[in-house]
Amino acid sequence: MALAVHLRKAEETAGTDEARAAIAACRAELGTCVDDLRELARGIYPPVLAARGLAAALKGRARSGAGDLRITVRSTVDGRRFGPAVELAAYFTALEALQNAAKHAPGATVTVSLDATETALELRIADDGPGFVTPASGGTGLLGMADRIGAAGGTFAIDSARGAIITALLPFTPE
Repeated sequence: MALAVHLRKAEETAGTDEARAAIAACRAELGTCVDDLRELARGIYPPVLAARGLAAALKGRARSGAGDLRITVRSTVDGRRFGPAVELAAYFTALEALQNAAKHAPGATVTVSLDATETALELRIADDGPGFVTPASGGTGLLGMADRIGAAGGTFAIDSARGAIITALLPFTPE
């Protein structure tokens, strides 16, 4: 936490508004890094995900995140559990997509939507950023998301012509 103290002191003594704003952004990013590290230290399965499920975990993440992030949970999902493999794949795919949006479409509105049928969970992450041309390699973040969803038996699609829309369908066995 010494770094946070040093950044605060630098912000207070910076000579221009631009410098103060840059240092404030560094402090905010440091806070996010510390939060992420704490979450990682708690284990691979976030406690809120284990205790309350996917919808609650994503809503909690939205409250702690920066930017215009909206979580839409259809009544087919709210209060429902989908099994650890499905929930982990959906949760970490959503987090990766949110990181990508923050990096490649700063200031964009991002919506994470959850819906379900009797046998499949649909995760949709959309932003209103500039869109992109999908690299031939898929990009490491996109490949990681596709691999994560595939490992849980699901399908993964990207539409990036206008903004970015990631759709994952994850089959599950009804309880």
